[in-house]
Amino acid sequence: MQRLQDRVAVVTGAASGIGLATVRRFAAEGARVVCVDVDAWERVPRVNTTSVYLCCKYVIPHMASDDASFMTAAQFVVDGGITGAYVTPL
Repeated sequence: MQRLQDRVAVVTGAASGIGLATVRRFAAEGARVVCVDVDAWERVPRVNTTSVYLCCKYVIPHMASDDASFMTAAQFVVDGGITGAYVTPL
């Protein structure tokens, strides 16, 4: 069943582990997935042809509070997402 057909999901930490498994599940359900990770995507298998793969080396946490950044992000229709990227300080 394609329960997520024509929906868009964003998954961070999408290059491996739980993030990659989540990407595969969303894709299997018909979603277009925006895959975000710090790893280089040439080493990661493509899940489907409708997904987008982004390599982000730096994240600016306060960017969402900027009105212009928010308006830019609001131009994209996103139906759901999983934040699977975590950093634990040593």
